[in-house]
Order: sequence, then structure tokens, then C-alpha cells
Amino acid sequence: CPAGSYVTDAGACEACPAGTVTSVANATSCRSCPGDMEANAEQTDCYCPVPGTQQVGIGTCGELQHLDI
Repeated sequence: CPAGSYVTDAGACEACPAGTVTSVANATSCRSCPGDMEANAEQTDCYCPVPGTQQVGIGTCGELQHLDI
């Protein structure tokens, strides 16, 4: 089974349920995205859905930080 899906008890591949992800092939389960984050369309990763934000902690999205160089 590719990333974004899991192996069922019967040995079949199923897409992760909506709002859950797995980034590894042949996973036996999918996990929920933490906090403010949402699953991407492929259900392989979690991301911050609000434009101009990035992950700043476990499951926490915050404003993008710009560095002046």
C-alpha cells in the first residue's frame, strides 16, 4: 500500500479516512493531524491551511517569520 493508505486486517489497501495521514508505505493505521493542522490532498502529510502560516510547534500554526538579511 502506498503512503496515504493503510493495510486492512483482510490485507487490502484502503485510503486513509478523511483528515488522517500516513507518510509510509504499508502502514497498518493512519493518524489524525494535530491541533490546527489539516491533511493534504494525498493524505501523506499535515500542513497549516491558513495562507501565511507555518508550523511553529507540534500541531500549532503561526505567522511566517521573515528574516532580514
